[in-house]
Amino acid sequence: MEIMQLFITSLKSLLVNKIRCLQVMICMVAGVAGVVTLLNIVQPMFDVMDWVFNKYNSPDTIHFAVMTNVNNANRLNIEDMRQFVDDNPDIIEAISPHIISTLNLSIKFDAGLDKETNYEKYGGYHVFGVDENYMQTMSGLSLAAGRFFRPMEIDREQKVCVVGNSVDEDFNNKSLGSNIRIWGEDYKVIGVFDFSAADYNLCVMIPHTILKRLQGEITTPMQSFDGYNGEFYVDTYYMKAKGVENIGNAKLAAVTMLEDKLGKLNRDWYYVSASYQYFEESAKNSIYETLALFTMFIVVLLIVGGVGIINVMLATVQARTKEIGIRKAFGASNQDIKRQFLTEAVLISLLGGLLGCGFGIFGTYIGCWLTRTPISFLQFSIVPFAIALLVTVGVGLLSGTYPAQQAAKLEIVDAINSD
Repeated sequence: MEIMQLFITSLKSLLVNKIRCLQVMICMVAGVAGVVTLLNIVQPMFDVMDWVFNKYNSPDTIHFAVMTNVNNANRLNIEDMRQFVDDNPDIIEAISPHIISTLNLSIKFDAGLDKETNYEKYGGYHVFGVDENYMQTMSGLSLAAGRFFRPMEIDREQKVCVVGNSVDEDFNNKSLGSNIRIWGEDYKVIGVFDFSAADYNLCVMIPHTILKRLQGEITTPMQSFDGYNGEFYVDTYYMKAKGVENIGNAKLAAVTMLEDKLGKLNRDWYYVSASYQYFEESAKNSIYETLALFTMFIVVLLIVGGVGIINVMLATVQARTKEIGIRKAFGASNQDIKRQFLTEAVLISLLGGLLGCGFGIFGTYIGCWLTRTPISFLQFSIVPFAIALLVTVGVGLLSGTYPAQQAAKLEIVDAINSD
């Protein structure tokens, strides 16, 4: 009964300053909604990553990322890589370049839709430059319709392309055989990739010979890169070993070839690893960076909410000084006063937390959309909501402790005689 009375008294006190309390609760609502969203989508994001790796990345695929100084005449090229495959027929099956466009992408559809985007922007289409062996090197990649590139189309720089499932949907699933205008030139769609959870849904693949000619050499400026400065070429390839049992020998042969071709460069100048290891590291780092930024934003909101609670409670103590003196005169102890103001602080925080949990459900779906996480991977549980409410109670207790102590320290006479 005493607890219920304390709760009712605290609620009535908050209603007196409802505008100020609502302002503080907004930050708490946003912060708690963020906590719920974050906890709900973390596991699905990693589940999607694992699903993609298991489906599209084979342990027998090797990823090359090679940087060479622009002044180095011993430049790695596709002819070297193909000769490397021919020299190692027992351990290597195929190899393909993988060039990512750095150009602003302008696509005009036959249906009259225009898409203007940049390859770094979320939701934009990605243009990749590859050759006829690319699908052979990438496990799990399949076509829903049409065909992939032929060697002659690569060598002659014919304007053909293979598009992702989402690109096809912009054609009302009728892209095959149609033309896409890319950078002012028409490319005939000869194939459509099957649906995937990877970036292939949004990709437009063209012959690497065309992309290399259009955008020129991709260079990366380096300053004090282990003692080296200047511009560096960046070459990327995918190579498929003949079975998992040959992956170690294939990697060793690749490193030996790079050292023979480029000289015994600093080891950091080239990167050779199993494809799934490379993508797993990249994807995990990307997820961790996203979560870190989101977490910082949530922490800031909760801190602002906590500071707001402190200010509200201090103002409440000052406004109710005479009431505190009268209660002490009628026998209320310092602990009773502390308990009263702590309860009010926790109540403000908890009300914001309850509202935040509701908004967190909505935020979870927004988070899935932003991170391109299929909703089918979501599995709601009570744990994120329980953690979020515990956080709000903790913020309320921490924020209310100082104002409650200040209220308890007031002397009876001074409090009653205050204006």
